[in-house]
Amino acid sequence: MSASPAVRHLPVDLPEPAQAPGRAALREHLEVRAMLEVESARLAAERRTPEDLQALRAALSLRGAQVNKRRRSVFVEHDLAFHRAVVDAAHNPALTKLYAFFERAVRSTVRATLEVEGLPEPDYEAHLRVFDAIERRQPQAAVEAARALLQPVLDALDAPGPA
Repeated sequence: MSASPAVRHLPVDLPEPAQAPGRAALREHLEVRAMLEVESARLAAERRTPEDLQALRAALSLRGAQVNKRRRSVFVEHDLAFHRAVVDAAHNPALTKLYAFFERAVRSTVRATLEVEGLPEPDYEAHLRVFDAIERRQPQAAVEAARALLQPVLDALDAPGPA
């Protein structure tokens, strides 16, 4: 057996917190985020524990429905905590590590949906549908809900507008 080829480390261009990613970069990050979160939701629906449901419910409650009643940075962190709880409920350590690596980009996509004009922010009900599917142990419904959560943002980025 031959030795495996050296692993190449490709540069990852993630926006700094003070920078908003351009529309093309934002779309690319959202596509990767959707891949990770859709599969996480599917696995979470299959593998979640009662403790996972408690963590998901608490994160969803903290996230809440209203953005404008508190600082955006707090809302972003609470939204991110919900998505992280979904990933954790998938019980796949490699996926958890990958999501942690990508978390800065996820944070910037959440922030962008609040700050970039014309982008819809996935609402509380969309997040609740993800939770409900996971709670009911319905993997296909979890996939559909997770995909539906980000699709309006992806569609808005495809619409003609300022680049």
